[in-house]
Amino acid sequence: MRNTKVISTVLFECKNVNAYKIPPGNVSLSKWNLSDQNIVWRGSAQLIEEEVIDDELEAFAPVPDKWSGGDMQAHGRQGDHLEQGLRLKLVLYNNKRSSENCDEHIAWAETWYNPLSVEGDEQASDKIYIANDRQETIQATESRGYYKIISQLPGSGYHPYSGETYWDESENAPLQVALGLRFADSFDAISFSESLALYKRRFKNFEEQYQYEKKLLEIEKKSRNLSLDDDGGSGDKPALHSNSHLSNDKLPSGTDETNDLDDDEFGDFATAE
Repeated sequence: MRNTKVISTVLFECKNVNAYKIPPGNVSLSKWNLSDQNIVWRGSAQLIEEEVIDDELEAFAPVPDKWSGGDMQAHGRQGDHLEQGLRLKLVLYNNKRSSENCDEHIAWAETWYNPLSVEGDEQASDKIYIANDRQETIQATESRGYYKIISQLPGSGYHPYSGETYWDESENAPLQVALGLRFADSFDAISFSESLALYKRRFKNFEEQYQYEKKLLEIEKKSRNLSLDDDGGSGDKPALHSNSHLSNDKLPSGTDETNDLDDDEFGDFATAE
């Protein structure tokens, strides 16, 4: 049985967050209706970083294609992609008072996030998507404290896919809804922005390390193949002998050495005058 675990780190949390219905299309705060009548949710939020750890695998070895468990399952992806090793989750909670007069957090929606790769960046990972519109699932607007998010039902899980593939309908792709998010407190808005930027840098470092380890593995594989080729090419080959090693009685006729032997046996001929 695999010893796989997810290490979760809370990067940010706050109260007094509002969610709005927003029109489809590009992010534009001027097109949003920010009246109280258009608010669909009020509550608190948490930003959680998740890193997958598998004790049986090396630090940056390929991650298996499918794990047992809802949140660990990837659809339409191969296992050797780094977005399975690190991801970010924004959870929206309803605030309710429990019988003990304490705040009880009940998840209302979740948003999974990883930054899209930069076009033309040779070190970037393959293009991956989480949102069904192939945009980033958390996008800042032109005004601080306002974001467009792609939300899912709580517990629906993390399901990235590549640019060449899409979710298989049989895999029950998660339902996604675009919402406008507003942090009522300016300090919370700044803290959320900084936490998001911190994760982007963390993911970039994770990506660079992944690419470095991947190149090392490729070099090691090529080196092993070359070693196998060298070992397989060796064998006993027949020795090549030059004419100088041939015995005199096997010299071909017509050579200079044959003529010299004839002269030695019969002496010099005297020419008649």
